[in-house]
Amino acid sequence: MVYQSWKNFESRIIESSLPSFIGIAGFGLSTFLKNLDLVRVETVSVFLFRNIIKSWDLTTLLVVTAVILGFLTKRGRGFLLILMGNIALLFLGTYVFSIIYPGWINIPDSAVRMSMFLLPFFIFYTGVVIQKTRN
Repeated sequence: MVYQSWKNFESRIIESSLPSFIGIAGFGLSTFLKNLDLVRVETVSVFLFRNIIKSWDLTTLLVVTAVILGFLTKRGRGFLLILMGNIALLFLGTYVFSIIYPGWINIPDSAVRMSMFLLPFFIFYTGVVIQKTRN
């Protein structure tokens, strides 16, 4: 029952008037990279920097210090990989949202809400690196 409902939903999405990103996602990463718009990537990067990274203030400095310390001591790399994956997903999600929704840049609160889960990750990662450095 769920399978059939999902298939109906998929067919409606693909046939709808949404941009071609959904169709691109079905073809794989190589097709997506061919259709990548560097101007949009720059716009999304600036948007995320202005609305998210600037609001983190000292947390950004703390995490950068922890990443450098983690690389020097070779500690916490697995968790750093998870953290970077989440940041990449945040960027990719914002990029896709910028394609699908034309007024995406007018609602910076959505990006802030999407990134709220990263602050506890940053603090935990910093704690992991500092703890492993002291031992």
